[in-house]
Amino acid sequence: MIKNYRPLPPSDNDPLDVRCALLHISARKAIKSGKMEIARRFYELFLFKWKGYRTENAIAHTYFLWALLEQRAEDYSKARRLFQEATARYPTHARLFQAWALMESKCGKLEEARRLIASAVEHDKSLEPVLKWKMWGLSPAEAAAAAVAVAAGGGAPRAVGSA
Repeated sequence: MIKNYRPLPPSDNDPLDVRCALLHISARKAIKSGKMEIARRFYELFLFKWKGYRTENAIAHTYFLWALLEQRAEDYSKARRLFQEATARYPTHARLFQAWALMESKCGKLEEARRLIASAVEHDKSLEPVLKWKMWGLSPAEAAAAAVAVAAGGGAPRAVGSA
């Protein structure tokens, strides 16, 4: 049970949903205090039990933060499930795809990471410079070709020698 939790009364003039921001701040404080389970409960409360108004952006951001928490806790399968659920619900949310790609690269799943980063760039062209990062294993020419392929609706970037 979350101690000292008092829900704020709903507010009709709260279009930015300040209550969501307060919940995220509370979760961040719990994480900094090493109370990961309390932070998880805050995120779960917001995503699955909160009956009040929530913006779509706030929901996507909560998935993002919770997945990062699970990544920090080294529960990669839980983080992966959260990213899968979030990107199924928000299939054009580039930041979710980018964060998921970075996690998969850390887990050694480079082909999956390349596929995900291609999706991120497809939905947000400003992320195109990310394709040039060394971690993807692409030469400068391959990164440029990948950017063209993504722009044309092609597949994920591939490194030299990959099938």
